[in-house]
Amino acid sequence: MPAGTQIAFSNHFLHYEPSAHPDPERFDPARWEPNRTSTSQRDAYVPFGIGARKCIGDRFAYTEAVLTIATVTNRWHWKAAPGNQPEPRARLTLRPQDLRMIMKRRTP
Repeated sequence: MPAGTQIAFSNHFLHYEPSAHPDPERFDPARWEPNRTSTSQRDAYVPFGIGARKCIGDRFAYTEAVLTIATVTNRWHWKAAPGNQPEPRARLTLRPQDLRMIMKRRTP
C-alpha cells in the first residue's frame, strides 16, 4: 500500500480472530495473564482504536473501568440469570442486548 493510505478495520472482528485469540468465544480473563499472552495477542486487542485516530481518553477509560469493577465486585457477587442468552448489539460501542444478572450482597 502506498504511504499515507488510510485503512479501516473492525476491532470487533479482530478481537474474535482465532489466530490472534484462541477460543475467542469463551470468557477467560486469565488469557491476559503475562505467562499466557503473546505480544501478537496484546497487539491484536485494540478496544480504543490505534494510530492517529486512537481515542485520547483510553487511559482514563481503562482506569475508570478497573476502579468501577473493583468497587462493585468487592460489594456484590454477580451471576448470570438462568436462561440468559445475551446477544451482541452494535451501537457506538458493542454491548449486550439483554444481559440479566442476579446480584447478591457480599458479607464482610
